[in-house]
Amino acid sequence: MDTWGLHIHHDRVCEPMTAPLHERIVDIQKYKSEWEVPIRLQVIRELTEEEVGRLPVAYDQARVALAQAAEGYNRAGEAWVKDREAYYRDIEAWDQAIDAYWQCEPELTAWHATVCVPDCPWNGKTLFPTA
Repeated sequence: MDTWGLHIHHDRVCEPMTAPLHERIVDIQKYKSEWEVPIRLQVIRELTEEEVGRLPVAYDQARVALAQAAEGYNRAGEAWVKDREAYYRDIEAWDQAIDAYWQCEPELTAWHATVCVPDCPWNGKTLFPTA
């Protein structure tokens, strides 16, 4: 199983970790605004297998589809010059993946409430809704 983290970035509730948690914590302490650091450190952590297992299935499917669509979206600029039909297919796939991702938001918000600290400022889109 991949290791997943909670609030690794301010605009994602959870995601597979690409580096050890302590490296992300060092980056936060070193590079983030002084006022952000305490909030980020309060909520960032690795998720347990059980917590990851309770993620909405549709969320993980949407996350994978979004990653695949992002690759297509990145290719879209190149395709515009060479093949406009491919461009429009990639853009359409991106739009559909974004829609599917955000349809999971209510379930993901409910899941988040069970795994995070009670006073987490997450609003469904960011840790910093007033910034």
